[in-house]
Amino acid sequence: MSESLEIVLITIEQMSVLFVVACVGFFCAKRGIIDSNVRQRLTRLLMDIGIPCMLIGSVGSSEPGGDVGGIVIAFGLSFFQGISIYATGWLSDLVLRVPKRDWPLYPFMSLCNNTGFVGIPVCAAIFGEGCIIYVSVYVMIMSLITFSLGFFTIAPHEPGTKFTVPWKMIVSPCMVGALIALALFLSPFRLPAVVQDSVTTIGSITTPLAMMIVGAIVSEMPFGEIFGEWRLYGYALIRLLIVPAILYFALMPIVGDPLQVGIFCTLFAMPTGPMCPTFCLQFGANDRLAARGVVLTAILSFVLIPMLIIFMNVMA
Repeated sequence: MSESLEIVLITIEQMSVLFVVACVGFFCAKRGIIDSNVRQRLTRLLMDIGIPCMLIGSVGSSEPGGDVGGIVIAFGLSFFQGISIYATGWLSDLVLRVPKRDWPLYPFMSLCNNTGFVGIPVCAAIFGEGCIIYVSVYVMIMSLITFSLGFFTIAPHEPGTKFTVPWKMIVSPCMVGALIALALFLSPFRLPAVVQDSVTTIGSITTPLAMMIVGAIVSEMPFGEIFGEWRLYGYALIRLLIVPAILYFALMPIVGDPLQVGIFCTLFAMPTGPMCPTFCLQFGANDRLAARGVVLTAILSFVLIPMLIIFMNVMA
């Protein structure tokens, strides 16, 4: 069996496992085991403890004073991803003829994607635990861009009002965890075995918990409302498959590292993050449409991400 075919089969298998776990979350929500209050608390557990521990724990198996060149490439690609994913939102506005009132929403849904929430477990499943240190760079940069440029995009711009960057939201546990992981990765030091094992064990809750929460989110909206906005299908196809596929062609000759480009394209194809509707409500944007975008892109990602991985491996 060729290496490319093996990676494709692993991707399909891993995405199938994640889909099954999401279905468990869906049925738990339908049975009342996970209600909206429980989901909010689990989300906070994941964002404040699970993901930071997974980021820090990922450094344990790496060599001291790790690959500085790889980190530099990840920084450059993550900044480029922020710019290109934002532009993809505006491109979707034009191609799909989005009503003027919702123009800011699609760029924001693009920036406010699931880089940390779903991107970490998906990349770990496809590329192995060693890729998480590079994903942590994307978590930092995309958070900075989302909470600055993203919030500025959906904020009302009335005469005399001034937009301020929400620094307290930027300095989140995920950001702190990513910084600690990066510092450990580049240093000659490693955590003591007991601490390393504890952090890794706690971080292992991230993948199943994240996917169960995704399933619970899907359960909270009527299917007729989820699937009724035709533009969201076009948006998902553009952002989760077409644009990352084009960028794969553009970046491979420049970067030359299949792992780095693979991580970039896979994270580009992440569905819209579950906090997007909350942020939209806070700034007076269309939170109902954002909620539909969260659910529909999450559902379609189980099909479109394997298609993207298959495409990248066939073209490699």
